[in-house]
Amino acid sequence: MTVAAALEAAIATARLRGCDPAEAGASGNVARFGRILAVGVRTWRQVAEALAGDPPDFERAGELLKTRLTFENTGRNMYITAFEQHTRIAADAQVLGSGTVDDTLSLALAPLCPLLAEAQQRPRSAIHDVLSDAAELADLPGRIADLAARASRSRTSWGGQRLERRTTQLQARRDELKAGRAERIAQAGRQVAAFVADLGITVALFENAFGVGCALPAPDTGTGPDGGDAASSASSVLRTEDPWPPGAQARLDLQLRVWRVASDRVVAVFAGDDLADDRLDRLAPLIRGFIDEYPDDTIDLFYEEVLNPFSLGYYARLALTDDGQLTETELDGPALTTLRETLGPSLDETGREGDDRLYGGP
Repeated sequence: MTVAAALEAAIATARLRGCDPAEAGASGNVARFGRILAVGVRTWRQVAEALAGDPPDFERAGELLKTRLTFENTGRNMYITAFEQHTRIAADAQVLGSGTVDDTLSLALAPLCPLLAEAQQRPRSAIHDVLSDAAELADLPGRIADLAARASRSRTSWGGQRLERRTTQLQARRDELKAGRAERIAQAGRQVAAFVADLGITVALFENAFGVGCALPAPDTGTGPDGGDAASSASSVLRTEDPWPPGAQARLDLQLRVWRVASDRVVAVFAGDDLADDRLDRLAPLIRGFIDEYPDDTIDLFYEEVLNPFSLGYYARLALTDDGQLTETELDGPALTTLRETLGPSLDETGREGDDRLYGGP
């Protein structure tokens, strides 16, 4: 079953339960499902664009699937986490007879999350197979040359013959990969195109039925209503969320503030007073998901430890390493001054209220 067909069935189920999908609110759990579609569709369309080139850029496609949010529920996608958490609450509310329209619609949509994850596996696997074949093909010439050289230096005839047979096997494998590579590339392209087309139909059906747009909040581009540059070059606050992220599974109590400081650059400040040793480990996957929300921007990440009787209160720069770990470097005086000059008074005006009493004293 296609995802679009499954959505049609979910809409029919909701109507049988007496709910009109058009009654869905833009701020309810149905809207969260729209964001799940939005972020996943964006990634897969970028994958399709990478494969539409001549030649297709499978390296780029593989990197997108590795680093961007899709429909895979690995804990990175905060929209899936929040949607599923609310759906569990909705199921309990239905049992108690206190469910809302949003609850009924959420339960009707819930089976689509695992279906989306399953549906993307075929095109994802096809891309992985092409990349795996390319890596093997690149490695085979060196292995063949090494075996041939060892065969020529073999001190025994049986040893030389064994190495020659192995060389012949590798040559046959090389020829097999070359012969099938064009078809595997074409097949991967077809599977990605079919999945993206299915997603496009799904999005159109969702928006028409529920009246909720499948889009993430668009970042401010720094231009005025007339399309020209804004009169002021000062940074502007794009969003403030407290608490962040949505859903309790993250086990973090943070505030998120995001500023646009240039047409292609944003600054994000995460604020909290969590002193646990594993704080950065828990925050890392959430930040990877946050970065996916601004694919066209350079993002500067900072952490503010909110001052209280048990914390010192400081600002630090956050950075993701190549292996996905999150590091923290406390800002010195000049660096903190630069941050304050960049963000202006809104850095303090929008922050969480601290507590400057020492050791809990008056």
